[in-house]
Amino acid sequence: MKYREIEYSVTRWVSHSGEKCEGFMCGDKSLLSNVNMVRFGTSTVEEMYEKIDYYLDNVEKCIKLQELERQAGEVFYETLTYKGD
Repeated sequence: MKYREIEYSVTRWVSHSGEKCEGFMCGDKSLLSNVNMVRFGTSTVEEMYEKIDYYLDNVEKCIKLQELERQAGEVFYETLTYKGD
């Protein structure tokens, strides 16, 4: 499936209680190139559209947040004098 040229998928299943369920997943590399995740899921198609809209419409904000996360991780490991695994 596609929304605003971004690929996402729907998965349907039956719960242990017999209820029909569905969920939506997106792992579009171009969409998520400016955030620290490889995919995300939602419960409804409307939520999927909202998340896709957010990532497409807030590229600069996402880039800034990604840089802040990188800096926070750097400071965290410096503070602990972490040498790695």
